[in-house]
Parts: sequence; C-alpha cells; structure tokens
Amino acid sequence: MKIPQATNNVKCGNALCSSASNNYRPMLNISLKNKARQFGRLVRHSARTRRTGKTRKPVLVDGKNLAVTFIGHSGFFLQIGGKNVVVDPNFAQWLFILKRLRVPGVRIKDLPPIDYVLVTHAHFDHLHKPSLRAIARMTMAAEARRNAALPRRRQKQPSHTREDMTKAA
Repeated sequence: MKIPQATNNVKCGNALCSSASNNYRPMLNISLKNKARQFGRLVRHSARTRRTGKTRKPVLVDGKNLAVTFIGHSGFFLQIGGKNVVVDPNFAQWLFILKRLRVPGVRIKDLPPIDYVLVTHAHFDHLHKPSLRAIARMTMAAEARRNAALPRRRQKQPSHTREDMTKAA
C-alpha cells in the first residue's frame, strides 16, 4: 500500500515551491547587484537616522524578587534569585558600519557586578566582545573593591622558626 505524501504548495516569489522548507528560495534569486543596492540603502538609512530612546538606571531588587531590564535588540539584564545575569549584552554605538538606532536601555557602569552572562549565539549583534570585556572589567573591579573593604584576618605566626629549631638541637 502506497502512502500519499502531503504537498505544501508555498508561493516563492513568482514561482510555486513544492514544500515549506524552500521559504528562502526567493533570496537566492536576488542578484548580487540588488543585494549590494539593498545593503547600501540600509547603511545610508543607518547613517542618516538619529538615535532615539533613553538610558536609565536599572531598578535593583532584593534576592526574593525578579526584575527584567531591556537593554536593546535581544539584550536583557535579569535579576533572579539574588543573581545578576545579562543576556546578549551589546552596548556598542556602532556595529561595524551600521549605527545603532536606539541607545542602550542601561549603561554598563550602572549595572551591579554580573554573576552570569548568556550569549544566545555568535552573531555580531549578540556576541559583542568589547561589551563582554567591559562587563568583566567592571565586575572584577567591583569584587576587588568589595574584598578591599573586608577586614583582613591576621595570619598566625609560627611559634618557632627553622633557625630556632636547629639552634635548640
């Protein structure tokens, strides 16, 4: 017995594709010249458009509450279970030749020390190395300040030195 296969007819540009897995076929038919023209429009739009939005300080909560602060695009600052987490941190004003059209929702210097960083995938708009380095520097500096403020324990002095022990023998 032959089982009939389901056919999904999806419109792909002016052609009819045989399955939904071919959704991206129209992009393959665009010439390199048209792709370059479209990219040029994107760069010009980015350069001409003024940045919008405001940067605010995140509202910090205690360990019993949850807080989510939007940074921008896919970036978030989460406070959960007493831990501070950033997701896809990108604080750049420019991404290569494209200008960021909205300012980041928070500044790095306004964040508390970060416990965890989650990068969802390695695209340039999600994995911004300078932002990651700045978060690491800021967190390490905060930890050093915190440790410097702690009282130092006196180290126990040995009761006898080696020289004392050899002289006694």
